Amino acid sequence: MKYLGTPWLQSFRPDYGPAYWPWYILQGSSDISVWQNAKSKLQTHHPRLSVLYFADVDHYGHEGNWDAYTRSIMVADSIVNLLWNFVQADPVYKDKTTILVTNDHGRHLDGVSTGFVGHGDGCFGCRRMMLCAIGADVKKGIHTNTKRYIPDIVPTIGKILNFPTPVVSGTSMNEILNPTTDITDSEIPSNFSLNQNYPNPFNPTTVIGFDLPVDGNVSLKVFNMMGEEVGELVNEYRSAGKHQVGFDASGIPSGVYFYRLESGSQRSIKKMLLIK
Repeated sequence: MKYLGTPWLQSFRPDYGPAYWPWYILQGSSDISVWQNAKSKLQTHHPRLSVLYFADVDHYGHEGNWDAYTRSIMVADSIVNLLWNFVQADPVYKDKTTILVTNDHGRHLDGVSTGFVGHGDGCFGCRRMMLCAIGADVKKGIHTNTKRYIPDIVPTIGKILNFPTPVVSGTSMNEILNPTTDITDSEIPSNFSLNQNYPNPFNPTTVIGFDLPVDGNVSLKVFNMMGEEVGELVNEYRSAGKHQVGFDASGIPSGVYFYRLESGSQRSIKKMLLIK
């Protein structure tokens, strides 16, 4: 809900984008003002879904202002406590609401990689973000080290609120959900399959979907016509279910490319066309 002018990240799908941006309520110039505006909207409208962006931590980090950076962490932490207390005191939200909270990305000290003001690099500390989930739809006292990604939050919210997320690049964090909101057998694909990318032809981004009937290690790679690997999109353990991954081909030339999915003894290959 912080005022940003417009959200800056468009969807991989061409039919998503600026037309949806007016749906956002963008208000507040600081985390405290964002919270004050958010509380007013929650009290008045009681929306089923709200996204609150407390950006001061990131802002002061990029400014290199250590004192303001650490202070904004404490402020954001306090606001989360205020939000939970508000939810539990509100008759509409009480005992029916779940809150998902993520922290800022890691940073290096100056002199390492991009330094404190940068976005960090690919190291474990910079890429690791923590998630706190509390409320009616999550298991109590659970602590999990399952490797997850920020896009996994969206399908998790969809699972909780029972709405589909057909083009999202993440997968629901079922391991933290109560059995009443967890995945059902009917949602697990019966066959191993690799879907045609969408859009196709594309420039420069597209989405590749695949179905896994069982949990397992998954590899998804992209190759050129010479059989040379030009991208590794997935190389990790994935749970059974429907998955989607975005592919950005900004750094490679136009042409025909192949993408290959492997898991266990299963393998599937499809072709896609990049036109710039």
